[in-house]
Amino acid sequence: VTRTSTVTRTATHTRTATRTATRTNTRTSTRTATATRTATATRTNTRTATATATRTNTRTATATRTATATRTPIITTVACSISGTFTIADNVVTENNACTGTAIIPASVTSIGNNAFADATALTAITIPASVTSIGNGAFATGYYGTSALTSVTFASGSQLTSIGEHAFAETSALTSITIPAGVTSLEYNTFGNSAINSVTFAVGSQLTSIKTFAFASTNALTSITIPAGVTSIGGAAFMLSTLTSVTFAAGSQLTTIEDSAFYDAYNLTAITIPAGVTTIGNSAFEKATALKSVYFLGNKPTLGTDVFKDVTNATAYILPTATGYPAVGSLMEGLTIAV
Repeated sequence: VTRTSTVTRTATHTRTATRTATRTNTRTSTRTATATRTATATRTNTRTATATATRTNTRTATATRTATATRTPIITTVACSISGTFTIADNVVTENNACTGTAIIPASVTSIGNNAFADATALTAITIPASVTSIGNGAFATGYYGTSALTSVTFASGSQLTSIGEHAFAETSALTSITIPAGVTSLEYNTFGNSAINSVTFAVGSQLTSIKTFAFASTNALTSITIPAGVTSIGGAAFMLSTLTSVTFAAGSQLTTIEDSAFYDAYNLTAITIPAGVTTIGNSAFEKATALKSVYFLGNKPTLGTDVFKDVTNATAYILPTATGYPAVGSLMEGLTIAV
């Protein structure tokens, strides 16, 4: 803890006084005595007074005080179900020591730090309390150190989780399903990339707004996903080389952008519906999605990048009769035949 305080005091007094006085007296007297008496008297008084006063006060005060105190973090070691431990420092799980079996995170914990369990090769399950608000980068990532036995991730009821970091579950080769708590707003770079995940469920009331680059890239077991209505963007290569056969956007979808290569080489995808609010589809977004045969556009024509549907053959773009911006029915758009 460091506290800094500075005091500076400056006092300035300026006083100016000016006084001017002028007095003029004139007296004239004439007296004539004969048969006629004449008297003349003249009196003139002039008085001028000028007073000027100036006073200036300047006062400046600054105080500086510095105090430094060193606080020792509160560190706790918790045993895993079979063997090994994990460490908590100031309510953050920071590391593990050969954690084997199940790790039950105490209710006081607010965060699972970067790479906290990334080298726990024998960790099979973890229970995460409602108090945890963030999971750090690479927290369980196999590709970095080796959380290869993890099969179960359970979030307690009422989870307050809002953030899952980059690579958090990347290449987890045994984890096949997960439910993302409602408070999570973004899936970051490569969150589940190259993992064994085959089922992703978003909790009711999901606040998810974005799926970032490579979030589900090369997920070779994921066949379907329903994307929450609040998602506005799907990042570059987010589902690249995935085995998806079905992508569903929840009713009321707010999606506006599908970025470059988002579904590049999603070779099992046969159909997709583009929500009405989509205004941009990036370069190569569906390139090499060779099984794609039907694309349903629910709004007006979006801006299309280059090679959006490259290598997609004999596919149809279905549009609404009232939609604008599309080529005429029966003509081609990026290799897709326009139909209503």
